[in-house]
Amino acid sequence: MSRSVTEERITWNTGERSTVVYDVGVVPQPAGEAVVLVAGKVTSGRFTGRRVASPGVQLTADPLKCGSGGVKLIEGPSALVFS
Repeated sequence: MSRSVTEERITWNTGERSTVVYDVGVVPQPAGEAVVLVAGKVTSGRFTGRRVASPGVQLTADPLKCGSGGVKLIEGPSALVFS
């Protein structure tokens, strides 16, 4: 299990940017992989002030890095739900 606050920087297809801060809370990690539904708030840029959730499985491409300082960057598409 782990607990963390995570910042996500989004670049929209319009070129606009947003920053989302998620309080991940306590995350079960079966076999070292995090299975989470993170919820947070857009703190800057497009959609500032809106709540957002990111459902899905956050897979660690290199689990050995978790024991030596943590994962610093994950890139790729995201599915986000705004409210």
